[in-house]
Amino acid sequence: IQILLRNNQRVGMLMILEETERLWLDEIQIDPQFQNQGIGTTVIGELIATSRHRQLPVHLRVLRANRGAQRLYRRLGFRRIEDAKHHIVMELK
Repeated sequence: IQILLRNNQRVGMLMILEETERLWLDEIQIDPQFQNQGIGTTVIGELIATSRHRQLPVHLRVLRANRGAQRLYRRLGFRRIEDAKHHIVMELK
């Protein structure tokens, strides 16, 4: 787990699981008072750059109810690859 800092203040957390064939964005949480300020976009952008350098896709699961996160992931290039009861699995190659 990585703690996300902005001006030495905790603004969120990130957990990435590294597998042989892919990177999993297992969890990202931004404190509500810091949301919609580009922090999540920046952090995920860094993960995407790492995945491209390592030539690995990024996978994630997002709650079906979390439409805002789904929009963000689609904007960053992720596409839906699997549907589950409560989650959507997305991938960025």
